[in-house]
Amino acid sequence: MLSWVVESDSACTRSLYRLVTEGAAERCGCLDCQNFQTARPKNFPTPFAELLTSLSVDLHKEVGVSLVAPLEGKRSLYSGNYLFCGSIVAGRPHRGFPFLAERVDVFDQVHPEAHVALRPFSGSDLPWRDQPCVRVEFLVVLPWVLAGDRARPIDLDRASRDEPSS
Repeated sequence: MLSWVVESDSACTRSLYRLVTEGAAERCGCLDCQNFQTARPKNFPTPFAELLTSLSVDLHKEVGVSLVAPLEGKRSLYSGNYLFCGSIVAGRPHRGFPFLAERVDVFDQVHPEAHVALRPFSGSDLPWRDQPCVRVEFLVVLPWVLAGDRARPIDLDRASRDEPSS
């Protein structure tokens, strides 16, 4: 269950996605984005895919995506966002970063490997400009499905041991 209640306009969302020719992964074309493009949406955790589908989001047309970090076991953590027409009517307010003294997890876990946060969107990106929209920010773990090398996983435990002490 999400911390937000939204009203969505499925007809508007579908009509705007028809005007979008490709997702951010296709526009970029780097190796990390090629992997995201190949892995999504069939490797999205089911609750994440169902949430996006319920909002009439085209799972092949993310607005933005980037690799956060390669993970052990040929998996990768990605962040990105999708848009849908509608508004947030209740729930956790967006406080922005940095959070003052309050510890708040801004993402809701929809699956152990998928987290989302909802934010009002007021950007100038076409065709979304001048439409009441909500941005679905996500963190999702996907498998590395491309053949060949990828960046080496970061071993945070070792990195912290290797740092010089002050």
